[in-house]
Amino acid sequence: MNHGSLRNFDLNLLIVLNAILQHRSVSAAAEELRMSQSSASHALTRLRRLLGDELFVKTRNRMMPTPRALELVKPVSELLQSAHEILVKGSSFHPFAFKQTITLALGDTGETLLLPPLLDHLRREAPNCNVQTVMNYSNEAEQLLLAGKLDVYVGFITSSSSNLMCQKLFEDDLVAICSQAYPRNGALSLEDYLQADHVTHQVRSQMKSFMDQFLERQGYERRARVTTPTSMATPDIIVGDPSLISVYPRSLAVHLVGKYPLKILELDFEKPVVQVFQYWHRRYNNEVFSSWLRKSVFDVSRRFAMPQFQASSIQRLGMPTT
Repeated sequence: MNHGSLRNFDLNLLIVLNAILQHRSVSAAAEELRMSQSSASHALTRLRRLLGDELFVKTRNRMMPTPRALELVKPVSELLQSAHEILVKGSSFHPFAFKQTITLALGDTGETLLLPPLLDHLRREAPNCNVQTVMNYSNEAEQLLLAGKLDVYVGFITSSSSNLMCQKLFEDDLVAICSQAYPRNGALSLEDYLQADHVTHQVRSQMKSFMDQFLERQGYERRARVTTPTSMATPDIIVGDPSLISVYPRSLAVHLVGKYPLKILELDFEKPVVQVFQYWHRRYNNEVFSSWLRKSVFDVSRRFAMPQFQASSIQRLGMPTT
């Protein structure tokens, strides 16, 4: 369909026509639209010329529509309603009515701490949606987010891409967990830490773990006796071998100590801070359901964030932080 003929047509005239059709009065239409009566009359004159019809005939008390004007009542009303829905999309958004699969990459910490309360939230607010979680490989995240195969990535991505949007969920410090039978209590000095036997967690998208990279920059190396691709088997490994320790974000360590016969050892030396963000592709930045989902993740994350939680504004990677 060729809409070229509409280029010279002022669609605002249809708003005036719709008001006059409703009120049968130019002055009443002008008052509703908060415009002068002369402007409304001028708009009607233009409409008469463009449509080739008188549209309204004056009577003693009101303006009577012509048959051509009556034919326009329904299509004009529907057109304006469609335009309203396009321009104010999302104002009547109800997640309860959505039925789709939400795909999340949350990592071990996110699946353990964030996913259960998020599922509870979704069960109440969007009960027709299914949830699937996938491994959170940061080097694959951007393409999956772009393709819509991943809705939200939670973790940390080292990227300068301006196509990725992010928002900090919280910060966490690091502690060590160990069996209750481990010979030390309280805190570990750097020397104690380096001499200990560790269970370390290898991330597929990185050559070395977050902690190992930090230690290497300081000129240190810890003794990894066991290396696993996931941190969730580690509590059972440590319970079975009281000589081992492993490093976790404090929020997850506290959770594990409540479920396993473990204890927490503070790390009494300089160590990195864990920053957890949620990421999405800017292609979906204004998509109504995606926006609602990200707000849900943000709100739920505040329930388990440590006291040093820091709310963060949304920003695009590769752009300076304001």
